[in-house]
Amino acid sequence: MIECCLDHPYVTMQFQLDAINLMLHDLGMVDDDLRHRAAFHGCTRELADLREELRDYLTQRKRTVKAHDAIDHSAMLPIRAAPSGSRSRSAS
Repeated sequence: MIECCLDHPYVTMQFQLDAINLMLHDLGMVDDDLRHRAAFHGCTRELADLREELRDYLTQRKRTVKAHDAIDHSAMLPIRAAPSGSRSRSAS
């Protein structure tokens, strides 16, 4: 039964947001091995610049996915008609 839901736009959007959040978290973590390798290769500044560029890109991508999801959900909102006779007129 869960397989039928995997293609649902909300689920797909949630998977994208989860992946973006994981990458943003990972980019925020200190990776000493990577820092040492960058220092060895002399590209510490370039690595920091790339990390910042990736963070900016992923943050913008996250906003785009959320905005797209908000548009999709607003288009799917049901239009409810007021039930006939639901408003009572007050006697004057």
